[in-house]
Amino acid sequence: MKLSIISRKGSSPKTIKNILGNLQDAQLLPREGANGRNAEILFRFGTMHPVTSLFEINTSQLVETIDNKPLTRMILQDSHINIPKTYFSKAQIQRSDQVHYPLIGRLRYHNGGKRIVISNNIRDINADQYSEYWSEFIDKDREFRIYVFFGKVIGVEEKIPNDRNCVAWNFATGNSKFR
Repeated sequence: MKLSIISRKGSSPKTIKNILGNLQDAQLLPREGANGRNAEILFRFGTMHPVTSLFEINTSQLVETIDNKPLTRMILQDSHINIPKTYFSKAQIQRSDQVHYPLIGRLRYHNGGKRIVISNNIRDINADQYSEYWSEFIDKDREFRIYVFFGKVIGVEEKIPNDRNCVAWNFATGNSKFR
């Protein structure tokens, strides 16, 4: 069976090349004109384009869930996956006596390091008019993306920031590249 990959605009071409290079009989579907296409096995790389397939590795609904960042964090926390402590409301932060500042506030749907709000105390949290959830800040000196496909690691990329002092090490703002 042939695997078809369709990706979202802005997806790392290096990542997709690595995936295609590690899988036999795989092809990249063009985003333009993908509507109505047929695939045997479909892997959605962050897109919900309508493509018909015999089997979908990750459905449009799953991609939509992953895009909802607080919902994804709730699922991870409920599954006992080790992630930074996340608060889903200002009231939850106010009730907790275990808050470790700074917290990073984000919108439910975000990308590209936009609208990051750093809060150093409860006054900052109360003044935050944008964020829909908050996570403990993790000071880091390295960041990796690990790609797992059917239980096998098929790619590892290290994110190299131009400025390690920035909170967001993201490609979209030009503050990083992948190696």
